[in-house]
Amino acid sequence: MAESEAVSHETGVAAHGSLAGQHQKPHPGCNILFLCRDNSALSIMAQALLGRCEGRGFRAFSAGSHPATEVHPIAADLLKANGIWSRALKPRDYGRFLDHDSPSVDFVISLGAQAPAGMPSSWPGDPQVLHWRISEPRADGSQKENLLAFRKTFTELETRIKLFVLVNERKARKKIAAQSTTGFPQPAHPVLANAHMDRTVKLDENRPHVGHGAKGIGQARSHSQTIGNDRRFVSE
Repeated sequence: MAESEAVSHETGVAAHGSLAGQHQKPHPGCNILFLCRDNSALSIMAQALLGRCEGRGFRAFSAGSHPATEVHPIAADLLKANGIWSRALKPRDYGRFLDHDSPSVDFVISLGAQAPAGMPSSWPGDPQVLHWRISEPRADGSQKENLLAFRKTFTELETRIKLFVLVNERKARKKIAAQSTTGFPQPAHPVLANAHMDRTVKLDENRPHVGHGAKGIGQARSHSQTIGNDRRFVSE
């Protein structure tokens, strides 16, 4: 089986090992698996964006139902421009996360206008299964139109992930503390998607942002959507 790494930034974050190795040494924090159909843009960008928060107790993976042969060039260029590109970012099949020796995840989050068809309704370890409604970047327009579409998607993902980290960081740290005491990973807690937030998400003003991202935080609206037998959280 080919190796499946979480984000390994070229700026210095060490690469993770194989799926089997990750299963033997589970990450003590919060593991998130992002899904889209081909794992070439949406879920790859989400993995890279959340990968910046590994030091805050989060680790990201991504996969697809019909993985492409490579990361979309525009997505790769955006990640490089924002300093979060990694050679470890590769399209992968979600099936490897259904194996008994796959890394345990706390959240499985599908991305796109709607959840990709054919995705499993249950996963090993009984993680929280969510769907985020994110604009799917077009690739059939002019070069300028395609770039603007990818920038819009990147900004939506960045805004949603900042909110996700803000809401779940305390739980991730509690899980780390509990595991350091017991030596075993603790079960995942449901996401507090509508929890009251008593502090403001602040974008990194020192890093150039693409698109029109900053105002998106205050405009994020959420509602629940039933998909099959699962109750999934949808962010517009």
